[in-house]
Amino acid sequence: MFSYGTIYRKLSDPALSLLLGKKLGELSASLARFYLGLFGYPDIAGQLRYPLAIKLLNPQNREKILDAGCGNGIYANSIAHLFGSEVIGVDLNEEHLNRAKAAQKSLRSSAKFKKISLTDLAFKPASFNKIISMEVLEHIKDDKRALLKLSRVLKRGGFLVLSVPKKKEKLSQKELEEYKNPKYLGHVRSGYSEDEIRKLAKEKGLTLEKKIKYYRLFSDFAIRIQQFFDLNGTVLLNIITYPFLNLLAHLDFFLGKKRYFKGYIFLFKKQ
Repeated sequence: MFSYGTIYRKLSDPALSLLLGKKLGELSASLARFYLGLFGYPDIAGQLRYPLAIKLLNPQNREKILDAGCGNGIYANSIAHLFGSEVIGVDLNEEHLNRAKAAQKSLRSSAKFKKISLTDLAFKPASFNKIISMEVLEHIKDDKRALLKLSRVLKRGGFLVLSVPKKKEKLSQKELEEYKNPKYLGHVRSGYSEDEIRKLAKEKGLTLEKKIKYYRLFSDFAIRIQQFFDLNGTVLLNIITYPFLNLLAHLDFFLGKKRYFKGYIFLFKKQ
């Protein structure tokens, strides 16, 4: 329930300060490490996705894995540190990459990080056994090219774990502004229908093996509250309420699988 980012409890004071965007004293750094060890990184959506995605990815020792759109490097560093996989994380956000690199150095993980666009992946064909890409494709204007590049660097028989939001057919003006706001969601599209993503992947030589529907009623409510705190700069409130909101979000597991949901996690295989 609190597995996403718990590995970062092992970070040094400088790496932890960089991750949290604030210079921490010895006591505050110790408290932050205790918090991360107990509750993980305070991102409800991340906590929901992480165990589902890791189970689908099934990382193995010495496998070459690409974390496409790695952000702060939690997936890449966790997979490298816990499973012994050879992970490369790519992203365009330098601030995120700096945090990921600082965490890698502190953890002494084997993960590597590079500033590369998914529409221009500078790797040789069939470089990776597996690829993981969490909530990235909806941010990329040329999503077809990005998926083509991901397929190109994936070995035949390899797997892609991809999470995307469910497409919303009708958006209000407020919702449209929220989706496009880089400080909020920064999407170029609301998401994808299952048929759209399946067709898009099939065109690039990827066939659907499994899908998971998640992000349901309780998690939607909890995430909206957390996003409100983030947007309004109420960091302390976010930290205090996060454990309780995360528990609320996990009540989704008591709902029927056919009920309301807002996100997909797909497992594709390269043919």
